Amino acid sequence: MINDSSNKISAFANSAALYETVEKIGAKFSLHLDQLGELYAEISDTLIGISNSKDFTSHIKGRLEIDEDLANQITAAINIEVFDSLKNILKSWPETNEVNNPTLNTSSIE
Repeated sequence: MINDSSNKISAFANSAALYETVEKIGAKFSLHLDQLGELYAEISDTLIGISNSKDFTSHIKGRLEIDEDLANQITAAINIEVFDSLKNILKSWPETNEVNNPTLNTSSIE
């Protein structure tokens, strides 16, 4: 089960759906291309355990070179659009080692 969850998280971290979600969030907050790359990298690092989730906001503040208020807003969007979606995906995927291409619901991103 743990290995299966790790496979699912890795697949999610490397999915096109995740990158598309990051692009939508980046557009919402007027992030530049280099900032999008850093945001995607920090999300992936957090998902696979390289970065601690409690440090996410401070890490994106530094990596994206943005102020704390914007970092908090982006974190809130990421929590809803990425981390909450991941919880739902993990609950809905069958208990197998087969990992399909995940999809995210990004309807709340304007």
